[in-house]
Amino acid sequence: MQEVTGSSPVSPTNHHFQRKDTDIRAVHDELAQELLPMFDDAIIPLDWLWEPEITAELDSQVQALVSGDTDPASVGRAVEAVAQELRDSGRSYYP
Repeated sequence: MQEVTGSSPVSPTNHHFQRKDTDIRAVHDELAQELLPMFDDAIIPLDWLWEPEITAELDSQVQALVSGDTDPASVGRAVEAVAQELRDSGRSYYP
């Protein structure tokens, strides 16, 4: 069985369990180690990558949209405004 390690067992990337020869094991359960390769090509939810303010605004706007308090165009503008504020302050989820 191949040992699976990583820098953090709760990293928001699908490459957080890297197979290396080392003494530090991120996952200790043998069954979990066998299953981890199935997640190598997993799709990461975007809200794991976005700044928390984007996720919060999007969540809030979706609730307002579903309840009928806003329209789709306004939702887009509100989320884009938060993203622009973050970019202007030097923060962005884009590398």
